[in-house]
Amino acid sequence: MRGRRVPSHHGAVAQRRHDRTLLDTRHPWTVRRHSATHHRPRQGGHGEDARTELAGHAAVPGPDPSRRLRLGISAELAAQLQPHTERSWDRAVQALAAVADPVSVDLREFLSRARSVTADLMGWETPRLLAAAAAEAFGVEPSEGLRRLRAGVQTPDVRAVLEGMAEAPVTADAYASAQFAVAVLRAEYDALLREHELDGLIFPTTPAAAPPIDVGAVITHCGAPAAVFDLYTRNTEHGTVVGAPMVTFPLPVAEGELPVGVTLQGARFGDAAALQAALRCAIAVGSPAGRGAH
Repeated sequence: MRGRRVPSHHGAVAQRRHDRTLLDTRHPWTVRRHSATHHRPRQGGHGEDARTELAGHAAVPGPDPSRRLRLGISAELAAQLQPHTERSWDRAVQALAAVADPVSVDLREFLSRARSVTADLMGWETPRLLAAAAAEAFGVEPSEGLRRLRAGVQTPDVRAVLEGMAEAPVTADAYASAQFAVAVLRAEYDALLREHELDGLIFPTTPAAAPPIDVGAVITHCGAPAAVFDLYTRNTEHGTVVGAPMVTFPLPVAEGELPVGVTLQGARFGDAAALQAALRCAIAVGSPAGRGAH
């Protein structure tokens, strides 16, 4: 069997740990922090930096353990799954019936708009964050630090993303528009959970198990070519954009089979509640993550 690489749930799918962390600036806290620092200070009673956005929201209480969970399931996030992933997901949905009521949610338009702003968010923030970190690590100017990082990346999908950012830099106007779109998406996500009285969404973490380590930037998925980076970040992209907490746990698979993960995505500022709900789900599906937690 060829070696396999394990996908990172919030960053790039990469051959080496170093490469995986390069694009991990998509983490929701990064987006939130830089949204604050690139805007003018807000007037009024909400403060002027990233801390105030957290302080201005009350933590979401955890679900009552005596009641059943309500979890949104989107057909879009469960579409075009690799057969092994699809079988594991179907078994998980059946097992989740012990603790949760599934609620069908239509995320087509929401996912499309979240996907459309990701490139501008990443294209603006990633080079700046990486350049600053590289400048400090190498003791050089930011531009030289970023050049060294790009030159050292060995994974095709990560290298392609970084080269694309260098060849077509995002403008300040495009980044500002993306930030505005994110604010709208966050409000819509909050409203979705309220409207359906959901504890969160649940979905396969990736559409496929980890690919062979020696593949390039494009693989064949469900009979069609697919960009590795886009495929393995497809399902967690929208949660990263809106800043929702996501908890991933492994599903039970037969010995010798590749791991399959499921992600529970909770309400914004509801990290503790998401963890509690995810633990109940992990126990219900027989996940190794839930062992010993009864």
